[in-house]
Amino acid sequence: MAIGKSDRDPDEYLASLTGDVRHDMQSLDKAIRQTMESDDRVIFEGTFWGGSDQVLIGYGPMTYRSKAGKTGDWFAVGLGLQKNYTSIYIMAVEGKEYVVEKYGKRVGKVKVGKSNISFTSLADINIDELMKLVAMAKAQRDEKDGVL
Repeated sequence: MAIGKSDRDPDEYLASLTGDVRHDMQSLDKAIRQTMESDDRVIFEGTFWGGSDQVLIGYGPMTYRSKAGKTGDWFAVGLGLQKNYTSIYIMAVEGKEYVVEKYGKRVGKVKVGKSNISFTSLADINIDELMKLVAMAKAQRDEKDGVL
């Protein structure tokens, strides 16, 4: 299944999770919505990077343009649950470097990719530092009128 927007309700998805995972995901969802200053979020699901089926909550809808000129729907910030960790995807750059690459280690005990931060527990991260990166994505999205 290709990656795409879903009609699934983010609140129902979060409520379907169990135990500490549900608590962590709901806490992150609340913090991201507050930082993004919006409840505008949508579920994206399908086969993502590396061939895995995933569900992501996207915040701050935007349109991206590829180098080839194609456009598509995406998000400024994404929240996803993988088998062994939680990931936050942050679509923001500073100069030519993703802000996650530049500042991600400040968030705590995390694995940092180009545009994502992964961790096993909310207790492992500094939520204030994470929300600073989310705020950067919001500012860039707003500045570019939702087009990346």
